[in-house]
Amino acid sequence: MDAVDRSPVATPRKLCDTLDAIARGLLYLAVIVSMTTPRLELGALHVNPGDVIALSAWTCWFGSWAAAPARVMTVRGALWPSVLLAVGGLSAFVSLDTGAVVIGAIELMVLWVLPAVAVPNLLSRPSDVDQFLLSISVGSCIAGVANTIQALKVGSAGGLPQVWGAAQYLQGYFQVLGLVIALCGLIISVASRRVARALFCILAGAVNAFALLLTETRGAWFCAAAAFIVMGVAWRRRVLVGGIGALIVVMLVLWNADWAEEIRQRIQSMFTLEAGLSGFESSLGRLALAVTAWRIFIANPLLGIGLKNFAIAMPLYAPTGMPLAYEMGPNHVLTAVEGPHSTYLSLLAEVGVFGLIAFLWWEGEGLLRTVRQVRLDRLSDASELGRTAVVLAGLTVVAIFNCFFEMNQTGTLVFVALLAIPYRLLPSVRDTLRDGGRSWIR
Repeated sequence: MDAVDRSPVATPRKLCDTLDAIARGLLYLAVIVSMTTPRLELGALHVNPGDVIALSAWTCWFGSWAAAPARVMTVRGALWPSVLLAVGGLSAFVSLDTGAVVIGAIELMVLWVLPAVAVPNLLSRPSDVDQFLLSISVGSCIAGVANTIQALKVGSAGGLPQVWGAAQYLQGYFQVLGLVIALCGLIISVASRRVARALFCILAGAVNAFALLLTETRGAWFCAAAAFIVMGVAWRRRVLVGGIGALIVVMLVLWNADWAEEIRQRIQSMFTLEAGLSGFESSLGRLALAVTAWRIFIANPLLGIGLKNFAIAMPLYAPTGMPLAYEMGPNHVLTAVEGPHSTYLSLLAEVGVFGLIAFLWWEGEGLLRTVRQVRLDRLSDASELGRTAVVLAGLTVVAIFNCFFEMNQTGTLVFVALLAIPYRLLPSVRDTLRDGGRSWIR
């Protein structure tokens, strides 16, 4: 019978591996739950079940690190979120409501800083990233099937029904990510002649594409076009050609179909502010919110008005006659304005120019790191190129999403994790570090 190593070194290592595996499993589950469940309102606090599960994952990972503090780790990904947190904390000195700043700071810590520390260390292996992308695919397919069933129940009388789904205005962007992953899987499956997997990817792509159409979210449609372009340029030109071909087919189908009138109007409203078009009121409201955010910034350029103080300051800076609530979603629910519907504008108004610069640097550095990895994969490891191209397309989706909605809120775990992945410590780099202590590396 083989002897069992019960040395003090072996026990923490086994414990750490177990805790890491649990943390990764909880992260994958949190992604799926975040994409398929609505956020819950607990007074002024909004909570998504996926974020609660993710917090458990971060706790497991920090427990693993505490059990073996000599392990190499990277915290570079948390630099810019931490800068944002610090700037947000300073905004309390100029805010109208200090309590709102405290809540905003707690949200930034839980939703941005903790994932930015844990995710790069948990998803260091290529197989870990694959599992993360698979969890996104599973979540998007579950949401897509649920939205399709709901659309069939409503029927197409009077046009294709608008269905947001459980994740509401995040849903369309989640479907874009699922569509990108399905397309990547299809290309790889065809190249390796795996017929069953190719058929599954075709089905997943069709479900995500139809669900994306149902959301009638114009920003998500922009994201889909941009993601296909990025994948085509970074990975394979056939993706770009196929995307253009698919777009032409979709446009021909939608051009004369009576059920697609609403969708045609929303597409047209992307390029014009013509009154009466579907999406006109939304565009007008967004412009008014942008003006309000800009006025707040001009009056408070350095530290802003304070985290989560936009809604409080809005009546003081909004254009005359601007409503403080808008009808949102398929059910036209009157919803009070909580932010300017853009992460960039939100940070500019609430934490000032330094906060916005920190966030742009976070996004830009992540994109730059991924572009560099694409170049390395193209030269040294073509098998990794597809995965890296998907991450790059996902980061493109995140960057465009932040033009239309706020990411500093619950339910955006997928986007924050994508921003954290470029900072992961690759195994080849980790294995060369022999300092035996905590490694604060780039």
